[in-house]
Amino acid sequence: MPAALLAGAYGQGNLGDDALLQAFVKALPDWSLAVTCDDPTTAEELGCQPVPSSRPGAVARAALRADAIVVGGGTVFKTLHPAAGRRPYALLANASALIALSSMVGRPVAFVGVGAGELPDRRSRALALFIIRHADLLILRDEESARELIRAGSPGPLRVGADPAWTLVGPPEARTAHESSVRIVPSVYAVGADGWSGMIQRITDTVSGLLAAGCTVQLQAWEQHPRRAKIDDRLIVDALSSRFGRSVEVVPKPDSIEAAAQSMAGNGTVVCFRFHALLAAAAAGVPSIAVTHENKLNAMARRLEQRIAPVNFDPATLVGQVAEAVTAPGPAPSVIKEQIDLADEGFRHLRVLLSRGHSDEADSLGALPLISAPPS
Repeated sequence: MPAALLAGAYGQGNLGDDALLQAFVKALPDWSLAVTCDDPTTAEELGCQPVPSSRPGAVARAALRADAIVVGGGTVFKTLHPAAGRRPYALLANASALIALSSMVGRPVAFVGVGAGELPDRRSRALALFIIRHADLLILRDEESARELIRAGSPGPLRVGADPAWTLVGPPEARTAHESSVRIVPSVYAVGADGWSGMIQRITDTVSGLLAAGCTVQLQAWEQHPRRAKIDDRLIVDALSSRFGRSVEVVPKPDSIEAAAQSMAGNGTVVCFRFHALLAAAAAGVPSIAVTHENKLNAMARRLEQRIAPVNFDPATLVGQVAEAVTAPGPAPSVIKEQIDLADEGFRHLRVLLSRGHSDEADSLGALPLISAPPS
């Protein structure tokens, strides 16, 4: 059985990242996968070999043993937020190192379903362009990411698919009821100009407004690090539940994207500070509001034709958006099917690359949308 190194931010207690891992394991059943992760049980439970993310030497050795290297989902092209506790260029530098190593040993390297955030300086843009030029396959998850890379200097064309986690869900059934329950999925990275305390106060004011309007409010932390010493979304949920007590419901973190979608099916709307919460809400047939502290949330909300709120949202305005959303239909099943089809097509491209063109799927490959730089 051929072996691949699957690199990503897995096993860090983030439901969305671990959903990406599940999607790649499902898409590559004929491959033995070594997986970069913080918590080894995340990989082991899926039948994969864990590789400690914090040990570059171990990652390099796994890459040398592998027949191919796959960077599986996530926002690779960005500088890291200070809350991540890592060097700003860590993602870009690590991806560049994998590219360089794969070139030395003649291994194909693929980036599938990845995204791009802001590349604010010359170094970040240079690292991004190095990756783009040397990757054997690059499939972005949205048009916004392609345009960000073109602004950074990529000539294109760049392939655009969809987030790989779409392959874990199916189109929802038609929504038949409008409930007044509102689920809030916060993120420690959704800090605006008024800082951490300002974010907590704005969410507090929003919850107060929703309760006054007769809504049932649920709180759910999607990022919960195995080592509690790290900052995660539980800090926000704890702060809010201490203020509101039993007036709000704290919902346990789901085990999977599928479980998240099932648990959201009875909600009137979901206020999403987390990217994959938008996906889960859509799979549940529930309308959502994206708080767009990162470009990827804006991109997902645009594709799903859902409401957006800025990171420095006004609580009263957000309460009004919730009131509109609870009586609105969820995303159209046809839109969701399109995302699933794009993600499936991305995986077909990946399997054809890894087979060196010998896959039975080579003759049935479809075309993914291309984004090119505008003529000068």
